[in-house]
Amino acid sequence: MRQAKTGNGVSRFFRARGSSRPGRAVFRGRTVLVAALSIGLGVSTVEASTAPAATWNLPAVEIAAATGLNNYLEQPEIAIAADGTATVVWNRRFNGSDFVVQAATRPPGANTFGPVEDLSSPIQVLRGLEIAVAPDGETTVVWSRSDGSTDLVQARTRPAGSNTFGAVEDLSSTAPTISDLRIAVAANGETTVVWTRNTGLLPPTLQATTRPAGSNTFGAVEDLTPVGQDIINAEVAVAPNGETTVVWTQIGLSSNWLVQARTRPAGSNTFGAVEDLASSSLSGFAPKAAAGPNGETTVVWTRGGGSQVVQARTRPAGSNTFGDAQDLSVANLNSSNRPDVAIAANGETTVLWTTFFPGSGDVGQARTRPAGSSAFGAVEGIAEVSNQSVPRLAVAPDGAATVIWEREDVDPLTSLTVFTVQTASRPAGSSAYGAVTNLSAAGAEPNSSRVATAPDGSNTAVWVQAGTSLQVASSDPTTYPLAVQLAGKGEGKVASSPAGIECGSTCEALFKLSTKVTLTATPAPGSSFTGWSGAGCSGTGSCVVTMSEARSVTATFSGKKPKLGLSLGGPKKVRAGRAFRVGIRVTNRGAKKPTPVGSRATKAETVKTCLEVPRKLFVTRVQKGAKTRGRTICWTRASLGTSKWVSYKVSLRSSSYFGGSEALRASATANGESGTTTNASRSLKIRLVDPRPAPKPFPPTD
Repeated sequence: MRQAKTGNGVSRFFRARGSSRPGRAVFRGRTVLVAALSIGLGVSTVEASTAPAATWNLPAVEIAAATGLNNYLEQPEIAIAADGTATVVWNRRFNGSDFVVQAATRPPGANTFGPVEDLSSPIQVLRGLEIAVAPDGETTVVWSRSDGSTDLVQARTRPAGSNTFGAVEDLSSTAPTISDLRIAVAANGETTVVWTRNTGLLPPTLQATTRPAGSNTFGAVEDLTPVGQDIINAEVAVAPNGETTVVWTQIGLSSNWLVQARTRPAGSNTFGAVEDLASSSLSGFAPKAAAGPNGETTVVWTRGGGSQVVQARTRPAGSNTFGDAQDLSVANLNSSNRPDVAIAANGETTVLWTTFFPGSGDVGQARTRPAGSSAFGAVEGIAEVSNQSVPRLAVAPDGAATVIWEREDVDPLTSLTVFTVQTASRPAGSSAYGAVTNLSAAGAEPNSSRVATAPDGSNTAVWVQAGTSLQVASSDPTTYPLAVQLAGKGEGKVASSPAGIECGSTCEALFKLSTKVTLTATPAPGSSFTGWSGAGCSGTGSCVVTMSEARSVTATFSGKKPKLGLSLGGPKKVRAGRAFRVGIRVTNRGAKKPTPVGSRATKAETVKTCLEVPRKLFVTRVQKGAKTRGRTICWTRASLGTSKWVSYKVSLRSSSYFGGSEALRASATANGESGTTTNASRSLKIRLVDPRPAPKPFPPTD
């Protein structure tokens, strides 16, 4: 742990990334954060937020334990592959001095981690531990080991699709001290490792080595900084196209510290010139870099001088120059010396830091820049954290952000300081973080919390509990609805893979974030599928939808319905008890000339014609081929050509005793060659006349 030099406004302690210990010293007691602190500062607090939090499956479970005197677990790190494989690495200290790097893996779809695996031989001193995973699942673990006098960077790699790590590989030459170990992977699998190497005679030099995509061996070590500079806080970020940016803090001869960077373009083997990112008149330190999906790279750091301010500079995709520095944190308040930055697959950039409110404590804060924008949104307050905690940030492909930290409290009964691992999430599309969730058990004394987000939006958090137990908790995946609509005058169905949609019947289903859903359209006989629209789909092939938000797709089928004409003829008045006849005529008024199938039906198929007879009328005779059910008479015809007609006759007799009016109803239903269905109906009102004479009045009586 290094302390900033005095006289430049940098007076707070650095906490080296990955440092941890079984117990913690308390620098100050916690006091309750007063919401009024944010008034007038443009800061919103989590108490005012109504955004939902991620759904965590608690309680946490243990995946490793250290037993025996002076045995501890430290420095956990986690990485999640594209298929959902989660790998946790940590170091186990035993006998109070020696270390061994260990790992545990949770396969895709599983709820539990597998057995613990030793990755290194016993190490006298472990100075750094990092893990990174390539898009194809190749997982690389690097660490810096010491035999008590010299340090050495080593690595082990588990190939994609394998369950076994390969042999240990030495990446560096030995040196008295190696620190600031970092690793980053490009979309093609190219892996870059950087570190600072101190020979003991001169200030440390920043070095790097790269393993090309598809190779099993790291290349030669390259010096990135001139000899004689004092280098700390190195970080590396790799864009999907392979462009690699390394940033670090240079401690100058004066009291000022300088943030610098070097970039290796995609496809190149050589880093460019050193760039100064922070102002040389004010100290800049603890830089962190992130590269977006289009190659846009953002570097954040803490600027000293007076109060500490979090700043950022961004290099647009395809540019060689970083833009102007932007102040992100609230002015006149000391902000974190460990800001974090992450860029989602949709290009949204989130920056996280802590700000110290005098008399209250450290508060996690964040700002977000939408994809394609040059401006960050307002400062968003998250929650109070421990003054020793470095909040960590994980971002899902849809832009949802999850923050994890340890909160510091004082037990009012015992006056002892207790810590709790907490988390809060900002859903995709929201500007507010949801409610805080406690992940660790009460009084568990946790530290070194880390969080990673899987492509499906689920989070996995890991931390050390009481120095001897490695705990893990996970949240549920994010799901989005995919809706399919059928359009056009034709008919057909749409099915999905993975299963879930069978439209006509089931036209909407939920799918996990990042799932690639393939939709296949099948037209009905006589119809044709004319294409997709929505969610970026077009053409008549399969539609592949990547679920990054709620999606809607329309499938259009062509085809014309047969144009049925229906008439119902008969008398409008019938004397009671008399017989009469009615006629039904069905006509297909389609195109007179045949046209291509799917453009217009040339005939009606399966034409069903029915007559409903009211209760005061009785059927005496029907045309051949009729089927009678109750008081309904129906005829079925296999087809009816364009501009053709068919007629049916029915003989009826009215009731001899009742007058009034009754209505006959005729209907016709037909399927077209396109598979579409059409209907027609007609009614005929008949007045029944009672033939009986009116009764004579009775003669008057006395």
